[in-house]
Amino acid sequence: MSAENNNAKSLPGRGKMRTAYWWWSFAIFMLLLILIVYYFPEIRKELKLLETVHSYWLSLAIFLQIMTYFFNAMVYFFLLKAFKQENLPGVGALIKASVISLFFDQVVPSAGISGKAYIFGFLARFNIAATKVITLIVVELLTFYVTLELLIVSLLVTSLFHSKITYVFEGVLLAGILVYLVIGSATVFAGRKKFLAVIYRRLAKVKLVRKRLERFSRSMQQRQLGEDEVRLSAFLKGNKMNLFYAFLAQLLVIAVDALTLLALFQGVGVPVSMFSVLLCFICTKIVSTLPVSPGALVLYESGMTFFFTSLGLPLASSVVVTLLYRLLSFWLPMPVGFLLYRSWLKAA
Repeated sequence: MSAENNNAKSLPGRGKMRTAYWWWSFAIFMLLLILIVYYFPEIRKELKLLETVHSYWLSLAIFLQIMTYFFNAMVYFFLLKAFKQENLPGVGALIKASVISLFFDQVVPSAGISGKAYIFGFLARFNIAATKVITLIVVELLTFYVTLELLIVSLLVTSLFHSKITYVFEGVLLAGILVYLVIGSATVFAGRKKFLAVIYRRLAKVKLVRKRLERFSRSMQQRQLGEDEVRLSAFLKGNKMNLFYAFLAQLLVIAVDALTLLALFQGVGVPVSMFSVLLCFICTKIVSTLPVSPGALVLYESGMTFFFTSLGLPLASSVVVTLLYRLLSFWLPMPVGFLLYRSWLKAA
């Protein structure tokens, strides 16, 4: 009997893992293909719109979108430093994880839970305790909600001194303050033992990663999470500088996203202020919070176009910029995320 056959017998689970890997790859590929075929007319129309943008501003917009993944990776990079472990993912690995996480959030409408489920599995590979990973995810969400709340309040106060800002914007901003306050408050309670278990069960319901989470579920049940293992308040108090840097990184993610829209407007020859772009971008993010469709399709595009035109921007330019932004931030990263996820599965 050959050495290869001996190795195969000595690793009985490897064949099942490879079979599962190919099945998962095929399932995700088919899901991605269905989305692309279904929305092909829109994608083709958006690709043609690229010709209407000046090459310099288009290149800048693409670069800015790439930077969103870098700054998103830096959020986790700063928070992970609090664990003081040697075997931690580097910035490059975190950037790839950021793209894959976005891919899951886009194809699986679950209010961001699917993306966090992937992050959970990704960080677990580095032998980070399950409780630490969940605490980190909770803290990342908190920094995100705090960043949004501060931006929304700032935009609301500033809009009071602008006569062109309609009541629609103020109403959406007020709703955003309430929505993210409620979500953020619920996230704080996630630091408690019972609520952590609830969140974990919700993560495990995501079909694309259910099997990969089962091993961690068994590990958590065997360890019987103790109160001394889940110390969200201790993490927040003992890592203030890391939290501050993570907050800045969250702020930069939103800033470069808004700058992408600003560059696209410049590329089609429509002057617009950073305040107007940021206001419309945040309002669109608020109204597209509900997971009504993958990537908030239709709702996101229609909402952003509505907000731009409500500020007096030309309808045609608003539609072009909105569709191009969605092409750069939604459609183009999807195949990249799929390929990276396949590579991640293969490395298991």
